[in-house]
Amino acid sequence: MSDTTQVEPAETRDTAYEPQVLALICERSVPIAELVDAESRLRDASNVFVLRFPCSGMIKPALAQLALEEGWDGVLVVGCAVGDCHFREGNLFARERFRGDRAPNKFRRMDQRRVALLWRAIPEGDRFLETVREFNAQLVELGPNVRNDDGKAARRR
Repeated sequence: MSDTTQVEPAETRDTAYEPQVLALICERSVPIAELVDAESRLRDASNVFVLRFPCSGMIKPALAQLALEEGWDGVLVVGCAVGDCHFREGNLFARERFRGDRAPNKFRRMDQRRVALLWRAIPEGDRFLETVREFNAQLVELGPNVRNDDGKAARRR
């Protein structure tokens, strides 16, 4: 009887797809200081890189479009709860721009399945993280953002 021993690889790699998400967040909406690590990534979702803005009114659809064109798999736009903007109407302006109801109407040209809009208040940190997990699951179903030979995402026509 021969002794056959199967050798398992010393290190097994998880090849599961993890979408790379750019989160554009109003610093007065969710408790960012509690949720983000020193590398500007969400502690509970390290695939989400956070850029802070004083107000979601500063976040334009063109920025989300550029992020997708540069290869990000998804963009998460987070502003204050509607009607509770520190700067009065910034979140309303952002929401209208991303809906295409306010000029410039560029949001309609990007893959809207890869962009999530959230309007949350500071006490809603847990709800925010739940939505991030749901958005990640949606992006996993969509698969990676298709990239051209130059490394950038394919433009949607």
